[in-house]
Amino acid sequence: MVLGSLCLRNRFPLLHERMDEIKTFHSLKSLDLFGCRLGDDHEIFQHLTSTSLANSLIHLFIGGNSLSDVGLQRLTAPIRMMKKGLDHLQLLDVSYNPISERAIRYLTCLPKLENLDISGTSLKLGAGLKTTIWNLLGLICSEKPLDIFDHTRCKTEGWAEQVVNHWETNTSQMPKQKKIEASRTSALRFFGRQKFVREVLNTTPLVSESEEELNRERLHFYRAAANNLIIEKRVPYKMDHQVKMKKRQRQTESCDSSLQPPTKRSPSSALTAEDIELLNSY
Repeated sequence: MVLGSLCLRNRFPLLHERMDEIKTFHSLKSLDLFGCRLGDDHEIFQHLTSTSLANSLIHLFIGGNSLSDVGLQRLTAPIRMMKKGLDHLQLLDVSYNPISERAIRYLTCLPKLENLDISGTSLKLGAGLKTTIWNLLGLICSEKPLDIFDHTRCKTEGWAEQVVNHWETNTSQMPKQKKIEASRTSALRFFGRQKFVREVLNTTPLVSESEEELNRERLHFYRAAANNLIIEKRVPYKMDHQVKMKKRQRQTESCDSSLQPPTKRSPSSALTAEDIELLNSY
């Protein structure tokens, strides 16, 4: 109720100014830190894997942060070593970061991961990448971009939303930020409306500004429905069963060709006791 979703996309000054206050939000379900210049060793990493967010955080956007394999290794270290943190994370956006296939192995510690965005990274779409992600994470490549990674769906929500807006629109108490605040004030005077400026800040991308990057292939992966996985697991049995049936049919035809009376084979003889038991179990 206090704050379920916090969007700080491309607002790195706000993140650094209000780090202590942001850490007090212990029930976040969605956190967008895209384009916040986190790098490989940011103090927010410790908060992301803390017990305060372990049972609540579901969506995490950390794309466009110059995050490398080393950064993902550090971020997931507490989870891999102490088996705690990000227990319920279902969506992870690491797009537009210089990560390689090695970084995918660090994500195997996320038991409930269902959606992954690796667009704009060093990874190239191919049969090898699809196989690796399927074997490590159990995720399938989506043929179309997933709507769940659309930024328009992410926004700050909760009764503390007004507090976050207050941070952004009011003058900071830190002397180092006077120039930044002065530029914000002049922008407010120029555009005339605080709401309009806030919407512009929300939609201004830090990366993917060129047309080439906008048209770059999206690498979205998702976990297939449980029913589909069950069907896929049962396919080998069905194939084996069909092969057995074909063999039995051939044996029956060979028996018929040798002029054996068909009355000697009962209709149920084509199925063994184990086959009948399996059919009854369905």
